[in-house]
Amino acid sequence: MLPREIIYLSLSYSITAILIYIGLLSILVKSAKIELKDKFYNEKIAEYKQQKKSLTLEQEKLNIQVTGISLLYETTRDISKTLDEAEALTLLKIKLKQFVEFDDCFLLNSEERDKFEEVIFYHLPLVIEGKVFAYLAIKNLNIKGLTLDHLYIIVNQFALILKKIRLYNQLQELAITDGLTHVFSRRYLMERFTEEYNRSLKFDHKLSFLMLDIDHFKDCNDKFGHLVGDIVLANVADEIKKNIRQVDFVGRFGGEEFAVVLPETDKPGAELSAERIRVAIKNRMIKAYDEEISVTMSIGIATYPDDTDKPDKIIDRADWSLYRAKQTGRDRVCTYGVYK
Repeated sequence: MLPREIIYLSLSYSITAILIYIGLLSILVKSAKIELKDKFYNEKIAEYKQQKKSLTLEQEKLNIQVTGISLLYETTRDISKTLDEAEALTLLKIKLKQFVEFDDCFLLNSEERDKFEEVIFYHLPLVIEGKVFAYLAIKNLNIKGLTLDHLYIIVNQFALILKKIRLYNQLQELAITDGLTHVFSRRYLMERFTEEYNRSLKFDHKLSFLMLDIDHFKDCNDKFGHLVGDIVLANVADEIKKNIRQVDFVGRFGGEEFAVVLPETDKPGAELSAERIRVAIKNRMIKAYDEEISVTMSIGIATYPDDTDKPDKIIDRADWSLYRAKQTGRDRVCTYGVYK
């Protein structure tokens, strides 16, 4: 072979080798680009997945917050409608059951709290103005749809509602009771008497009314002073309450005068009740500061419908009978229409 042909053949092989190299290099470059592209896409996909996961977790947190806010609003709205403490607690239980699991839920004071194991009972303090006034004891609590923070917010709102209920009840009690003797005020006593009169009228029941007055109470005030007199009034009221039935009710009619309403009670029954009160008061020794005092009481009785069918006349005739008890020696029971 001629040298020129050898040169051409060598050149041809070189060019072919170069082309093959270039082709292989192109393939390698393309492969590298694909790998880089795949890596980029994989990284982006992983990033997107992480972002999606983060967004999902954030959404779950937001859902829990929305749920908590919604529950807080609904719970506060519904419980605020009642002025009864037991009913408020029942409504709270119903609302909480939608979002947490527990066996029971009730209120405890500080002394009662120590009787319940904290392993079983989760104690949430009810705080008003920085002071714990009660605990919400939740048995076997398992939080599923709320955070503990939300539960504390709900409990704090419940504490405010309880405070409102208790203040309302205190105001109501002040409105219907006498501040000194803690029996019904005259106004509320008359309201209850009217209710009992209407009920007796409707169902044809007997109804008796007692008018009671402490004997020589003015002398007691003059001798020992009004502070001692107040203690005497409080003790007399307490003794009357102890010696009547749960269905009966007593009120301060004015000064040292009291009244007792006896539903479904005839004359003999009213006389037994009045005599029991009179004896109990006579036998009670009242300690007032450095003094020990005993007092007596005169009592007048009138009964519906035996004596009258008019409610105002029942009171008038009981008062007239009281006046007769005073005039005939005090420390006695006199019944309208009965003269002994």
